[in-house]
Amino acid sequence: MVGAIRRRTVYIGGMVAMLALFGGFVLASSTVGTFGTGQVSSVSTSVPGGLTFATVESSSLGTMSSMMQGAPAAGAQSAGVLGIGGSTVALTSCASASTCSETFNAVNGNPASTGDVVDQIEISVTQPGNAGTAQGFDIQVSINAGVGPTYTVADGYFSTGLATASGTSTVNVFLLVDLGTTTPQTVNSVSVALNSCDSATTCP
Repeated sequence: MVGAIRRRTVYIGGMVAMLALFGGFVLASSTVGTFGTGQVSSVSTSVPGGLTFATVESSSLGTMSSMMQGAPAAGAQSAGVLGIGGSTVALTSCASASTCSETFNAVNGNPASTGDVVDQIEISVTQPGNAGTAQGFDIQVSINAGVGPTYTVADGYFSTGLATASGTSTVNVFLLVDLGTTTPQTVNSVSVALNSCDSATTCP
């Protein structure tokens, strides 16, 4: 887990542009924001299987810092698999009735590189109590940027893990998607899909 990062979250649906300092990382609203010149983007979320324990909260654009580059990977992509397929990373147990945060670099996309433009996707996850059953889920991200446009795709494979006691907890997951360039980008849209996995350890 990357060290605690102070942040101000810009929620999807908010129509007021906000900037926040995030470990040397300037964030902008994903709905209406400014980053460089003419930066605007919107976020759409789909939940094909009706997953209910995870919700996309926000998307923010900025620059990859060395601390962010050092964040752990969001699971592991299966060798030889181009689409969805991999092993999950379990979220750290959070105290019941508490809120915790973890940051990960997306897999199956551009490698995380300091100085690159990065989109941070925040997902709120309900972690079952310690007598419950951990759930596996994957996150598929597609980012439309530029005039071309250029599409950046990336994934994350997670297990909810279990809280430390009988009550549920909330884990805010920050998924970092490197756009593969240091040039400020005009992001046209961000699409996020959330799916349940076959098990707590393997997706799909």
